[in-house]
Amino acid sequence: EKGLGMGNPFSAAKKELKGDVSSAIIRSKLADLKQKKRERDLMIASRIATTRDRVNWLFAFYLTLTSVTFFRRWKWGIPAPLPLAWLPYVATPYAYFYQVDFAYGWKAERINNEVKQILRNEDSGPINHWFNHPLVLPAYLEQEYRAMQEANNARLKELGQPPERDWATFSDTMTDKEIFDHTFPLTRLLYSAPGSGTVSAELKEVVHA
Repeated sequence: EKGLGMGNPFSAAKKELKGDVSSAIIRSKLADLKQKKRERDLMIASRIATTRDRVNWLFAFYLTLTSVTFFRRWKWGIPAPLPLAWLPYVATPYAYFYQVDFAYGWKAERINNEVKQILRNEDSGPINHWFNHPLVLPAYLEQEYRAMQEANNARLKELGQPPERDWATFSDTMTDKEIFDHTFPLTRLLYSAPGSGTVSAELKEVVHA
């Protein structure tokens, strides 16, 4: 009896240690997932910001071509657009100054500010990027995630900083049917075709629901 009585504290300590190790492993995995999400979001936002910069330059390029065309029509009565032979004299300076802007200008700073805008403010409203939404994780990670978030936000509060936004969720807000309805038209057409034999039974139920 005495031996059994001595065994209980060791058994409880063993269970507690096992729980602490399991909790530490899960929190380490959560930290890795959080970092990977940040890296993914930053990569996508950087590509979008760089593309937006090109779009702005192309807009200025085509605006210049249109303005020259209307000026030629107003000044000399020439209704035709700028001849193709003139294109190098317009396109080459734009291509050159595009590179100069990055090498010696503020292109990198503008792109960086655009990346911040995308990551911080484009998660709702007219521009709503999917990667800015919380990552969907398995339900068994929720308890440790909540505990980790509470500890992080308590520390941020002590430092006088705002709390961190949730970066994970544990239930997908979109159904399979809603996801399918937002796919490309050609995708919907192919999967809705009567002879699409590669479609699984589950997806057929979603498509024809």
